[in-house]
Amino acid sequence: MSQWPFAARQPTLQDVLRRIGGRTTAGVVLAGPAGVGKSRLAREAAAQLPAGRFHVERVRATQSGSGIPFGATAHLLPLDGEPPRSDPVGWAAAHIVERAGRLPLVLTVDDAHLLDPTSASLVHLLAKAHRARILATVRTGEAAPDPVSALWDEGLASRVELAPFDRAEAAEVVAAALGGPVADDTVTRLWRRSQGNALLLNEVVLSAIEAGALTVREGVWWLAEGPALSPRLADVIDERVGRLVEAELDVLEYVAFGEPVGVDLLAGMVPADMVEAVAARGLIRITVDGRRRVAHLAHPLFGELARSRCPETRRRRKLADLAAATLATGARRRGDTLRVAVWGLDSGTATDPASLHTGCRLAWAAQDYTLAVRLGRAAVAASAGVEASLLLANVLMAGDEHDEADRVLAAVIDGDHDERMRTRIVLARVETLGWGLRRRDDALALVSQAEASTVEHHNRLEIKLARMAVIGSLQSDYSAALAIGESILDAGPAPLTEAGARAQMGWFLFYLGRPLDAIACAESVLGARDVWRDESPQWAGDMSALLMQASQMVGPIETFEAAVTRAAEEVGGSLVYANTVMVNRGIAALLRGRVATAIRLLREAETVRPIASRAMSGMTELARALAYHGEVDAAAEALGVGEQRLFVHRRQKVPFGVRLTAPWVAAAAGDVTAAVEQCLEAAEFFRGEGVVRRELAALHDAVRLGGAEAVADRLGVIASTFQGDLAAIYAAHARAVVAGDGPALDRVTEGFARMGRVLHAAEAAAHASEAYAAADRVASARVAAQRSRALSAGCEGAVTPALIRLNARDLTARELEIGQLAAGGMTSTAIAGRLLVSPRTVENHLHVVYAKLGITGRAELRDALTGLSSSARSR
Repeated sequence: MSQWPFAARQPTLQDVLRRIGGRTTAGVVLAGPAGVGKSRLAREAAAQLPAGRFHVERVRATQSGSGIPFGATAHLLPLDGEPPRSDPVGWAAAHIVERAGRLPLVLTVDDAHLLDPTSASLVHLLAKAHRARILATVRTGEAAPDPVSALWDEGLASRVELAPFDRAEAAEVVAAALGGPVADDTVTRLWRRSQGNALLLNEVVLSAIEAGALTVREGVWWLAEGPALSPRLADVIDERVGRLVEAELDVLEYVAFGEPVGVDLLAGMVPADMVEAVAARGLIRITVDGRRRVAHLAHPLFGELARSRCPETRRRRKLADLAAATLATGARRRGDTLRVAVWGLDSGTATDPASLHTGCRLAWAAQDYTLAVRLGRAAVAASAGVEASLLLANVLMAGDEHDEADRVLAAVIDGDHDERMRTRIVLARVETLGWGLRRRDDALALVSQAEASTVEHHNRLEIKLARMAVIGSLQSDYSAALAIGESILDAGPAPLTEAGARAQMGWFLFYLGRPLDAIACAESVLGARDVWRDESPQWAGDMSALLMQASQMVGPIETFEAAVTRAAEEVGGSLVYANTVMVNRGIAALLRGRVATAIRLLREAETVRPIASRAMSGMTELARALAYHGEVDAAAEALGVGEQRLFVHRRQKVPFGVRLTAPWVAAAAGDVTAAVEQCLEAAEFFRGEGVVRRELAALHDAVRLGGAEAVADRLGVIASTFQGDLAAIYAAHARAVVAGDGPALDRVTEGFARMGRVLHAAEAAAHASEAYAAADRVASARVAAQRSRALSAGCEGAVTPALIRLNARDLTARELEIGQLAAGGMTSTAIAGRLLVSPRTVENHLHVVYAKLGITGRAELRDALTGLSSSARSR
């Protein structure tokens, strides 16, 4: 990968070619910082000039040749010639133009700011006399010889400023270089680490590959935690940094370990003129934050280099200095307390338990789980008290460290506590027992015991809140849990208790088919963030997840996508919710019918390993997407992984997502009859569990797979109370299929299309075509079929049963069933066993299928049934 493919600069390249290759003599000077890609762009432009129309000569200026007359251009001049003293520059210009013959001369000059004075004058003369088109590069921040700067000052050349790659450009470059899709989070980290500098981006990627940190997982390039600097990358950065005196190194290290660092704070630890000197060298940048000036690293890799080369004893001293200096100034800003705690912990000088406890609380409020655990453990070890133990236990529970959380609580639960503290410890213990250790009976017994011994009104309401959680989340009695929640709200709870009640009630409302009420609860909780930000910061992620899931069930995909975008802004960087937003992006793509895109996004989500069960697994949705795409083996494998993913606070033996996806894997394998049966079984299970929104999904999947008659009535009942437009159109779909009502199915198609659910719309149009054909309305059937194909063309290779039936209209139901099973890979003997017929009967049916489809055998069967070539499906 020494030469990366040229990417992301095409618009600029075309502009340069237009200017250089135009009818009039013109010049271009590409300006930008070191490593931004100026030289590569100039080379690409020169290489793409039409062959036979221009003569290209190349000049590369160097520091070593900058003091030698014609040092950069000597290779273009005659070896035996002696320039006249009267006009050496004119003599040189004539010789260079003569080399071009009758063709227009294009002179490329790399690093023109390093040209020796004579060569600089030569380039200027060629441009001014219109005897050459100049394509030069200069480094911003470097003084250029007057003749070079005159190129743009006098209008002889256009100066084009070349900026570092933005994130989208970096994504294009890295994907082109690696030859495959790259995870969004990986692109972001590579871009931030390199700051879009083309040279550094190249080196960062190569270093990560060499270190084994950048690998392919689930077909997507994914970067593990940032690898250490490779020797080659360190050399590149070292060249940028240059040689530093001791005081300059002090400045760089203080900023590397503590950025942003107040300039006044720095000036108290190092000479003030050294801060300005390091800024002048471009190693740090100074900005204004309110009333103070603060120093940041000019590039993150400068900090990596400084930290990697700092001995341990020196590192500890620097961190201790930062902590002491910040405390001496009063640590007045909110973030100062957390920074001082971390510096003290990392330097081994942290002695104040209260500071460590406060740091833990602030890190937790910022949703930095890893740091909060470190500080919390240190605070408890330093005897910070029961408050610190309670906080640490809550943090540990959010990260599924339930055994440790239980040990922390067990160590303090029998202490001499007032009722308020005892209530808080009980609430934490209930969560640990019920959700983490799955001891539901013990959790409920603890709640009952606390209710009997608690007197104060507010504390009793919080115990009641715990009972609601156990009954709702652990026993799935959502209606009873909602009744408890309403009684809590009616009792005038404290703001934090009210927010906790609404947070839980939102989920129960959603499960019961009231997504609009669930959204209202989530909005209410998020609107009260000042009440719970420090105590329960995980609610930001919980409520964002609720908004996404509830919005998905309202109807329009735009509503769902807006919730996903909002969640990304709210908790996209949280480790606990590391992949939840990514999974929902994939689901949104799948609902839009962008099947291949959904597969990519869901695979990408799997490259991020969440640290807690609150995070969302996308494996079952990936299995569904693969099944839609006809990738049977991959879908079955993904479903198998999904079966192992179980949220610890749920009691189902089979994850709900598996029950909803298994029918589609069966259908992809050709067993549509079994798929419908599985849908009906899943719907019955969800009805027994009281999870109306999942029952709704299972029932509509049955409609899509051909089982509308069995579910139409129940869908109608659900739609009468389910909030939003989605349930109503699901029920209308079922009724129209059962009735064979083509016009009604046209309306369903239009409804799905308006919602943005393109695959659903394509399937409804296919059903409409079937209905019209059954009624001998040939023209209407043809129009509906054309509409279905037009819609499915945007579904990136989707091959669901409804679309397959559209492409196999001439087959009988039994012929289609046998054909699909055979296309799914089943042998004739296996099909015969499944359908209780003889293998000969299966073979006879298959020969009829081959004849009707115009194919010769099994090898062509899948493509014929789907109407797609294998290459089209692979896209």
